[in-house]
Amino acid sequence: MSKISDHVCPHCGAPLPITKLGTVQCEFCGSTVALRADTSEPRQFGFEFEKGRYDAQNSIPGAELATEIRKLIVALDDLWQTTIQLDELKAEVQKVEKVLKEGDLKNKTRMYLLPFASFSILLLFGTSFLAALFVALLIFAFNKIRITGREHSLQTAYKNYKSRMAETVDHLNEVYNSYNFEIIPEEYRQREPMTYFVKDLNSGRAATLQQAINLFEDEKHKKELLRLQQEQNELKQQELEVQRQQLKDQQEFNAKKLELAQQKKGIDWGAVVAAAGSVAIAAATLKGRRK
Repeated sequence: MSKISDHVCPHCGAPLPITKLGTVQCEFCGSTVALRADTSEPRQFGFEFEKGRYDAQNSIPGAELATEIRKLIVALDDLWQTTIQLDELKAEVQKVEKVLKEGDLKNKTRMYLLPFASFSILLLFGTSFLAALFVALLIFAFNKIRITGREHSLQTAYKNYKSRMAETVDHLNEVYNSYNFEIIPEEYRQREPMTYFVKDLNSGRAATLQQAINLFEDEKHKKELLRLQQEQNELKQQELEVQRQQLKDQQEFNAKKLELAQQKKGIDWGAVVAAAGSVAIAAATLKGRRK
């Protein structure tokens, strides 16, 4: 078979008429040639894939597309919550594995070392061999029962977590396989843009997904410009506040400087007037007493 990019007959080398994919007859040798797309060319293959997805997205009526997107929103919420549950289960599994690994050495130490130490101490203090051995065996049996029970509980929890993890993964796969997420480009598979698409499609502002995406991007751009403008206004307000504070500080500094300069001139006329007033009052008082 000849490649569509070649357009030559593989038998005689003559050029073939440009046509759609399928079979064509060579005008020179009469051979029937099957034409196929050359998928080894990434650009051509990528173009065909994107074109097919675009056609699928824009061939669905607006109201029907809005319904499908609404279902995808619910599915995405389900995926998000299920993913969180899966992460929590993974953390619990790792925690149990760590406890089992660290506890294995500690449990063996308690199970064997503690009875032996008790046996040795009892013999040291004069306890008979049989009595010391009996106490050591009791301690060993008690620790073994307690440790075995704890390990069994941890193993049960571990199996439970692993089982729930498997169920959660199966649920994730089921959700992925039950919904056609490909109708929405990956960068828009979020609640905010998808909710915006549903609103525009239901209201008639958009008839296709591409139109809804364009409206969303325009709105997003406007919000970004408004946010930048608000930030600039806030920065200008902060600059004005700084300038006001600097002016106030400068005025207070100048007033203090003027006060110090007046004090250094020598005569404090306010103090002189106050002293003269005090002398006059004292003189008048003294004169009144003399009378």
